[in-house]
Amino acid sequence: INSTLSMNVNPKLAWSGIQTVSGVGLGLNYKLTDKINIIPEFNYNFIDNSSNTNSLIFRYLPNERKSFDLYMSNADGTQDLGQLLKSRDLRYGLKVNLIF
Repeated sequence: INSTLSMNVNPKLAWSGIQTVSGVGLGLNYKLTDKINIIPEFNYNFIDNSSNTNSLIFRYLPNERKSFDLYMSNADGTQDLGQLLKSRDLRYGLKVNLIF
């Protein structure tokens, strides 16, 4: 969108013998400083609207090859289809991201 704000659209789809799960993740990445980003995310579940999830992530980027996320979310997982499964409780965590 501009030098401090970007948007992410992430489609999600899985077929299995039990159920098909599909949805889309929408996120904004706001660059607060060169090393700190704030990332709100919304995941819309096409099959079950009651499973829509939200996350708020504070990302620290010490260098271009790693980052640390402090997050809170009502999703069961932090990546891919886990973001379409709603948790009973609000979850808090720390995630380490490494680029090889």
